[in-house]
Amino acid sequence: RKKAYHKSYRERRIYMAKGCDTAAYLTDSRVDALVGKGYSFVGRYIDYLKGAHNDLTEKEVGLICNAGLEIVSLYQPKGMNSSTHYSASQGKSDVIEALELARYLRQPKNTAIYFCVDFDPLESVVRSNILPYFDAVYQAIIDKEGNPEGYRMGVYGSGLVCSSVEKNKSSVYTMLANATAWQGSSSYTQWNIKQKLPISVGGIDVDPCESSSSGTGGWRR
Repeated sequence: RKKAYHKSYRERRIYMAKGCDTAAYLTDSRVDALVGKGYSFVGRYIDYLKGAHNDLTEKEVGLICNAGLEIVSLYQPKGMNSSTHYSASQGKSDVIEALELARYLRQPKNTAIYFCVDFDPLESVVRSNILPYFDAVYQAIIDKEGNPEGYRMGVYGSGLVCSSVEKNKSSVYTMLANATAWQGSSSYTQWNIKQKLPISVGGIDVDPCESSSSGTGGWRR
């Protein structure tokens, strides 16, 4: 089964890949359902947040990778749905935890971790809170001593957030939230992953996604 899935995944990635993200733990049957939908990647949270999302487990990594799917690492600790979470000091703290979680999961080198902004900030809030947070994350990411694995920074959020964060930074991945009414989202086209409205697949809620030809920054091992 692994070889057959692997081949179809590689063929799809040449153009544009379909995938999803989910807050639920993945079982063998759920992974089979995702593959049956033609998905080639799945976004999973590498952290745990009670009442919001479950964390990616080592067992899931095996199931996902054996099915030929790519994993997209999402990081969203408590508070990422409010501007009060975002500051330079919090960015420094969050990136340390995110890097530790990626290492614990043995996420391969030079792949992305998406830091989430799960609300619709105004431009003034982006300047005062969001950018200082991501500037701190980015400085930690490009520090070869603190990040010898070369993990890349990703950002999930509105079009305004994605475009503002990636500006003047190299190798930043962006994931556009499915809320099309959020600031700048309708005109933002430089995304790596674009999220769509949730559906049910294999008995769990998922957000279907599509990737651009630039890739997702995801991984398998």
